[in-house]
Amino acid sequence: MRNWNARAAFERIVDDGYRASQVIASVRTMFGKDDGEKARLDLNELIRKVLAVVYAEMESQRISRQIKLSDGLSEVVGDRVQLQQVLLNLIMNAIEAMAVVPTARDYWQ
Repeated sequence: MRNWNARAAFERIVDDGYRASQVIASVRTMFGKDDGEKARLDLNELIRKVLAVVYAEMESQRISRQIKLSDGLSEVVGDRVQLQQVLLNLIMNAIEAMAVVPTARDYWQ
């Protein structure tokens, strides 16, 4: 069982590293001379990918998450990099805001 947990942890580390490199590349593109490329986007997929990037941070802050997305939404046209960055900023701001809010577990310790 212990080897499985270590393996799963390493797989998450590799996945998180890959996703982080994608975000870094996206940020570089956003601040570069490139105007960004507009494409048809599935917002649910975009949200899931950004949440995957911040998963480790949410776990370290002991933040649980529930994802309720609507199926069958129309695709939108936009710049994937910019939308990912906006979502990432919103989620990170929420994580930071929740860090200072006392929870029920704080009262029982």
